[in-house]
Amino acid sequence: MTSPTKLPDPKLLADFIKEDRTEIRMIKSRIYTNIQVLIGASFAVTSFFIERSMKDGNINLTCNVKKIIILTNIAFLLISWIIFYFQNKDLYFVRKCLNKREKKLKEIDADYFGDEPDDTLPGWCKKLLNKCWRTNFLNDGLLFFPMCLLTLIYFGVIFVVILI
Repeated sequence: MTSPTKLPDPKLLADFIKEDRTEIRMIKSRIYTNIQVLIGASFAVTSFFIERSMKDGNINLTCNVKKIIILTNIAFLLISWIIFYFQNKDLYFVRKCLNKREKKLKEIDADYFGDEPDDTLPGWCKKLLNKCWRTNFLNDGLLFFPMCLLTLIYFGVIFVVILI
């Protein structure tokens, strides 16, 4: 004899959804914080080595100092992309879990998401509203923009050091 499947409590699912959204915000905040810290660390290390090689207001970087600056910036770049990869992966799985919980909640309690969009709207507008209704988040692909900007900054620092 099989037992009937028990549906989860809608309030409990709603609490889990809130918790998922909070975790998403925290992960995104961590990504931006790591980017800021690594940029600051890169500039601090580079300026430290450049200041050490200044004599009488002129910058005299030896070949070894240039190599150290370039290698540390490359190391910072690799570390930042590795950290970003794992945090972005976490973000992906939390989003996936959030979507499944929202779908399950919509199956159980359709009133949780409110009324559907108005029928008097044109078709394209209704499709857009329905899409926005189902997805409560922006595309995480926008997180790649600051990482690419970070990469350009590192390459800019490396290029400047090579030219000095």
